[in-house]
Amino acid sequence: MKKINTFVDKITQPNYKRWIIVGYFLSLTLLLNPWFGTNHLKKINNGMGMIEMHIFNMPSQLHEYLNQLGSAGVHAYMILLIIDVLFLIDIGCLQLTLFNILFKKTSLDKYLNTAIWLVVARVIIDLFENCLMTANLKSCPNHNPILLLITTITTTTKWILLIISLIILFGMLGIFLVKKAQKKT
Repeated sequence: MKKINTFVDKITQPNYKRWIIVGYFLSLTLLLNPWFGTNHLKKINNGMGMIEMHIFNMPSQLHEYLNQLGSAGVHAYMILLIIDVLFLIDIGCLQLTLFNILFKKTSLDKYLNTAIWLVVARVIIDLFENCLMTANLKSCPNHNPILLLITTITTTTKWILLIISLIILFGMLGIFLVKKAQKKT
């Protein structure tokens, strides 16, 4: 845990924060662009985009989605999974930076390790999800039902952890703003 805390302290320094923000917007732009991003995939698959961006998918929905992709869709999705790795690392670093700043500024840093583990777990699960989606795409059109089930469970878990981390993040922001307002009065 000490190495992770050292990493979080390091990326919170001003020079790193700028690069994290630039990296976040750059990877988001790559992910959404109309030439090879999600907007391109939406053109190929009738507006569906990346199925992993939908929470609570069922294995049958994933199976149907994969069958509708076709070879162009599989190729486009594989490119998006590579970009998604950059995005999830950037958003993970951004969340870690914001947690580090907000927990310390609100004097609640004794809970920082829990928040850090939440973000790290989400990033690891998201990376695992990308590996599962790659395996699913490579197996097209023959899909393994167990792999489809594990993929949908992993996607749902990723989304639940992301939602929890965002609730904590906005909660900490609220506490920070309240404490700041109280200091002014």
